[in-house]
Amino acid sequence: MNAQGHSDSPDFFKQVFDTAACGILVFEPVYDGKVITDLRYIAVNQAGEKILGRKTGELIGCTLLSLFPSHGPSGLFARFAHVAATGEPDINEYSYSYDGYNSWFRTTTVKMGEMIVVTFDDITNRKQAESMIGTNDTLLATILNNAPIVVYTLDHQGVFLDVLGSGLRRSGKTGSMFIGKSITDIWPSITVEISRVLGGETRVFMVEAGKGDNKRYYLNHCFFDPMTGIATGIAIDVSDQKATEEKLRKSRHFIERVANVTPGLITVFNCKTGRYIFVSKTLELLLGYPQENWLKQGFDILTNLLHPDDRAGVIEKNQRSIEVVNAHPEGFSDDAIVEFEYRMRHSNGEWRWLQTYGTIFDRAEDGTVEHIVNVSIDITQRKMAEEKLQTTQEELRVLNAQLEQTIRERTHEVQVTEERFLLVSRAT
Repeated sequence: MNAQGHSDSPDFFKQVFDTAACGILVFEPVYDGKVITDLRYIAVNQAGEKILGRKTGELIGCTLLSLFPSHGPSGLFARFAHVAATGEPDINEYSYSYDGYNSWFRTTTVKMGEMIVVTFDDITNRKQAESMIGTNDTLLATILNNAPIVVYTLDHQGVFLDVLGSGLRRSGKTGSMFIGKSITDIWPSITVEISRVLGGETRVFMVEAGKGDNKRYYLNHCFFDPMTGIATGIAIDVSDQKATEEKLRKSRHFIERVANVTPGLITVFNCKTGRYIFVSKTLELLLGYPQENWLKQGFDILTNLLHPDDRAGVIEKNQRSIEVVNAHPEGFSDDAIVEFEYRMRHSNGEWRWLQTYGTIFDRAEDGTVEHIVNVSIDITQRKMAEEKLQTTQEELRVLNAQLEQTIRERTHEVQVTEERFLLVSRAT
């Protein structure tokens, strides 16, 4: 049989109909006079059965609105009826949350003789992916616009391609001031570090920018992608930490300066699911754990790593803060910041003090908090200095008490000696 004859055969069309990957429905209009009041199922293919979750025998001969009454108020029946009445094709993407379904569909409806043919696909997975991409874009924009960081890219020669983020605001600079310039021409002191980055290494290094009162310190985490030939860097403004270190050194209560300043850890937590949807790569530098652990285990890993003496307090404060904001959403600004100080176990077994600043990222449709952005910094060295200061003060207090006691004892001895001298003098 030639190709034309094969394609004209009923068996060929039935095979195409039954093996099509998309669902196919064939309807005939049901009239009341000249008005289309319903659509009757004439045929459905195997893919259509699977998507609808109903067998052919449950559909054929039945009407659309009798099986799926929500097609009326949802407007879908009206679109199908319009095609049947006018012959104009219709393409539609829509969310359907009726009749036990909660999915996204794409339908193409055409008129064929007196019947209409609807081809349809379940596009829920695609829509969820699009939504996730949009959420991630919003998340990235929020982090760049609010966190004290700068994200930049360099070409294979170390020339700035792009500079983004709010971390430059306090320095009075803008990203456009750097584009097209070599990073090592601006900061010659990091030439060796940049050379190692462009050679394929991941490096962490400090950059000093500005002079005098405008001097800022930026901790950089930079890595190179050989596939694109582009280096990406994240710089965190740690100027306040550096200022604290200097004050402690001048007061002589700070024994040693921090050799390596750890970058801030940025996380975004979903209060509804108890999962992290974003964890910055600095987690491994800060606590020695890979990102995947936190993304997979969610809030459970946080509670397991908290110091036993801090765990209940941190969890209670966190829950209370969310409950208060949820109970009175109109009375609290989404820009409000809640601060936590607590200890967490490093992968090497050590306890690290963290200072975390938490704020609302977004709310669910009902107004309750859905995502929280947290920025955490390592304050272990500061805490150690405070403890040493408290220890020194306690030692001084004890020493002062001992000195006062010695003075009292010596005074008493002098008084006794004077009294004895007076008695001897009177006797003679």
